[in-house]
Amino acid sequence: MAQTPNHVDLCLSATGEVETGTIAGRQWATKNQYGARAARLKGELKKSLRRAVAGLVPLLIGVAAPNPAHAAEFELTIDNGSARTWSEGLLTTAPILNLGAAPRPGVPEYNTYAYIHRTCSISDGGCSGSQCDNGNAQLLATRWAGDGIAIGENAWIVPELSAGETARMAFQAEPGARVYYVARVKDSLDDFVALHEVGDTSTLGAGLFDSNELPTPAVEFEISGYDVASRDASNGNGSSCSSECPPPKKRCYVAAGNGTAGGTYPQPLHDTMTLDWRTVIEGRYSDGIALGDVMEGGGREIVVVTQNDEYVGGSSWVGLGTVAVLRADIGSLRSLFLNINIGPDFGERDFMGFPLVEHLSDTDSQAEYMVGENVLMTASPGGTVHVRRGNGDGLWSSQPWGMPGMWNMGPSSADLRSGASNSGAEIVIGDWEGQVGVVQSDTGLPLNTLDVWEELSDHPYGHTSIGDVAPTHPGQEIVQAGVFGSLWALSAPDSDGALDVAWQGFYPEGYPYASGPALADVDGDGTNEIVVAVKAPGAVYAFDTTHGTTCKYRWDAPAGSDYSWTSPVVGDVDGDGSNEVVVLSSTGILSVLAPSATAPAAGTCAYGVTEYSRLIGNGVVAWFTPALANLAGSDAPDVVVATFRTLEVIDVAAQQLAFRYNDASANFYPSALVEAGESSGSIIVSGWLNGAVSRLSTPAGSPVPGEDWPTFMGSNDRRGAR
Repeated sequence: MAQTPNHVDLCLSATGEVETGTIAGRQWATKNQYGARAARLKGELKKSLRRAVAGLVPLLIGVAAPNPAHAAEFELTIDNGSARTWSEGLLTTAPILNLGAAPRPGVPEYNTYAYIHRTCSISDGGCSGSQCDNGNAQLLATRWAGDGIAIGENAWIVPELSAGETARMAFQAEPGARVYYVARVKDSLDDFVALHEVGDTSTLGAGLFDSNELPTPAVEFEISGYDVASRDASNGNGSSCSSECPPPKKRCYVAAGNGTAGGTYPQPLHDTMTLDWRTVIEGRYSDGIALGDVMEGGGREIVVVTQNDEYVGGSSWVGLGTVAVLRADIGSLRSLFLNINIGPDFGERDFMGFPLVEHLSDTDSQAEYMVGENVLMTASPGGTVHVRRGNGDGLWSSQPWGMPGMWNMGPSSADLRSGASNSGAEIVIGDWEGQVGVVQSDTGLPLNTLDVWEELSDHPYGHTSIGDVAPTHPGQEIVQAGVFGSLWALSAPDSDGALDVAWQGFYPEGYPYASGPALADVDGDGTNEIVVAVKAPGAVYAFDTTHGTTCKYRWDAPAGSDYSWTSPVVGDVDGDGSNEVVVLSSTGILSVLAPSATAPAAGTCAYGVTEYSRLIGNGVVAWFTPALANLAGSDAPDVVVATFRTLEVIDVAAQQLAFRYNDASANFYPSALVEAGESSGSIIVSGWLNGAVSRLSTPAGSPVPGEDWPTFMGSNDRRGAR
């Protein structure tokens, strides 16, 4: 297993000190205390961090290294386009016959020779009569069993095909494998058919993987006729030695040349996406990105949050957070915001997480962007959330927050309060230190807050989602997952003051590790579920606040691994009229999940089903949250998903790969954006270690998505649903 760098969670001071800050005349206290439990966690994380930094070079090298090889699924269509009938055949990933000199009795290939040659038979327990092995693929597989052939594992029986008939065969193969097919031409002495690469009848079999060990877009092959009793090594139409069986009086050959033909191209052909541009922000780690119109001049921009952590020994770090604003069409830099000397004693401060693009000011024609600081080990004065116009000018800053910028964290926005004190959307900030707050969008002033560590004994990690999940409470709720395995929904009153706790739930086991919730109705009962993926044991849970404090549905390790650094999304991706849950494991396995057919009784948690799963690329590390957009042309949204080196668009409705882009150095993370263009769809994705942002276009003539997926989890309320 390749070693990969671990993001490290950092708590602030555990001394119990209370620090105060003033925002526009308001006193606001933040507590840097977690008790003995958090102090132990802090110590463990600091040790992990130091180990990670000390081993940074080998760890970074490990990012691009693939995990052990994984099988990929193929679907082969075998078409008898000839005028003759083909016997029952054997499809296999093991070569069972070579061109050239006819095999001698006693070697495994002679089993295949006898299967084809009418006058050559083998007497054993499976066949003792004349010609009883001719065209008997089951017997052929049995005779090969001692040499590694196993039906259902690396070999499959293809039924007899009359002229014009077709068989479709689904099978799995490991990277590096080739596929072979052999069938006897019935009513012939010595003719058979086999597949080969297009235009090349000199070598039986066809390749399944490319040089990167990725499944080929389509396994292109032809089926042609061959002769096992030719006297010419290169021409099966030559003089025959058909009455001879090896060892022959006259030398015989297995050769190409007979004229029967057929065959198709199995998997639906996928296309490679085009790299329109790639912009590298030197010396930075690209984190989250968002798409929006934040500058004058037409078009839209991409807002890129970058980190620049530098470890200087002991517990000391220096960092300089940066926000780059790029033109979405060509990737050129439009502005740069360097987080230097923001307030007294701040110095250089780092950013982390994903940005928010929202129209916050009535006086600005363009939207603004918002980013949160990652203050690392600096306990005071806490982190700041900055709102900037596209040119870098400030609108407002809000502080102190305890690390509002962490991996897969960032501000959210929605219209939470109907009171006249704040018209339009409010901003929701969750921070690692334990606070969740609602602030006024045009000033950054706090409206409602709650110290969830003090009140609920947990603290946030992962993004905050906003939606109606508690029907007994008016309006929408703020939904957040906690580090220690709890989940809560908070309600914002119209008046200023504390947030109300509308509901709190608990995981059966595990905890979300930089993963946030998706909100959608997954079972069609009219109430939105809260869907969360957890690290160990790699489970996915759906909660319904009307169902109780425990999960309503669960999927245990649907991909056999954990869900660190990734969040679920929800949508009708198979076009059946019902929503599915879409998750990607850290080992690059995409899973599409559905609830149980029968809703569970109150207080119980029913097991759901995995409707579809697929290995992305060749299974390297994945810290990626899927995006949903209709790019392949079916009525359902497709899934845009990536490992560190391969980005794919999966048409779940057709259960096939639509588009792919592969780059071993890409470091794709944490998610993709989709922009609906005029002639094609554009996918914008950042790279973590390489500081890169790339824009990919789907092939010319491919469908244009009807709407954007412009930010992490698809919208500013972070629901992750379409």
